[in-house]
Amino acid sequence: MRHTFATRLLRATGNLEIVRKALGHASVATTADTYAHLVQDDVDRGIRSLSPGDGMTDELTAILSNLSVEKRKALVRALGKRSKKKG
Repeated sequence: MRHTFATRLLRATGNLEIVRKALGHASVATTADTYAHLVQDDVDRGIRSLSPGDGMTDELTAILSNLSVEKRKALVRALGKRSKKKG
């Protein structure tokens, strides 16, 4: 139930920092290691839904679509740190 809660919260908010706080993780890296694949699934769906007129180049789409799991996790951690600094 905890994983389902966290998954639904992440999908609803798109914010790993909120999920981190809700789960009581000390570090967003812990949250990212567990849930980064969910964020990537949403990114992949979003990329597939883009039309050519959205300003997304084919090259950037290919780069985002081909990130390794390790790079996805690193990206999620970096974005989490960035949102934490802003908040």
